[in-house]
Amino acid sequence: MKKILMLIAVLPFICMAGNLIIEFNDATPNSEFNFDQIDYIEIMPSGFIAVTPGNFEMGQTGVAEPVHTVNITRKFLLGINEVTQKEWSDIMVDNPSGGYGIGDNYPVYRVNWYLILKYCNLRSMTEGLTPCYTINGTTDPAHWGSLMPNDFNPAWDEAVCDFSAKGYRLPTEAEWEYGARYNDERTYPWGETAPADTLCNYGNIIGSTTVVGSYPTGKSRLGNYDMSGNVFEWVWDFYEEYSGAEETDPSGPVSLIGSRRIIRGGGFNTSLLDNFLKSACRQGVYPYKTYNFTDQFGFRLARTK
Repeated sequence: MKKILMLIAVLPFICMAGNLIIEFNDATPNSEFNFDQIDYIEIMPSGFIAVTPGNFEMGQTGVAEPVHTVNITRKFLLGINEVTQKEWSDIMVDNPSGGYGIGDNYPVYRVNWYLILKYCNLRSMTEGLTPCYTINGTTDPAHWGSLMPNDFNPAWDEAVCDFSAKGYRLPTEAEWEYGARYNDERTYPWGETAPADTLCNYGNIIGSTTVVGSYPTGKSRLGNYDMSGNVFEWVWDFYEEYSGAEETDPSGPVSLIGSRRIIRGGGFNTSLLDNFLKSACRQGVYPYKTYNFTDQFGFRLARTK
């Protein structure tokens, strides 16, 4: 049995100079770790991948134009998978999904943009994190007033996101695309190869959603699954045409009351003839919508690191 000298790390843990010796009682040679080469040790929250700051060319010729430079200056966490039906029902009690794949590990779908804000804040509060969203002057959804899921809600359109808070939120459009195309501005999360049934759930090949993480060969370079196909994913921003100007940490227009929000990534019914499976593609949808035809709307979470 191996005898190991263990270091218990907290997040972040600033390492002091020195060596960590691991001793074995078998024939394995001693191993030595040099702390001088370590800046810090991090423990990632379960289900998330850390995305480091950087810059990239957002958009793609013939898909989303004009292509423009975006600088991401804050480190953030991006969900490995789309939010599942169990994760949703654990917080919201109900499961709105139906007809296109049901089960704990299937992505939640038929959720509109408004309700996602409520989910994010409630989950943040449940886990002792600072909520990101403020509506009607409060972060507590109990005081947000009644929600009209089948029509616009001006008060909810004016929601404010505190991007410095550590709670759950939707990624911005730029964060989503940066994560999907990291860090070589690839056409699809997996690279340049055209979509196939081994890479993602699209084209009504299966006719429904699939369990999250079912396409390991189609994951992004960072390790995020289903960023193409399965369900469309809501992001934070109002929809507006690109200006072409260089931007830093963009989060879309401040207020376009009664306007559309953005969905990304395509769904299980998305045709290969469309551009929606391409990581640069964007579509504006009214925030009270839960699906277009049989393409369902879901989401993945982000957190500011």
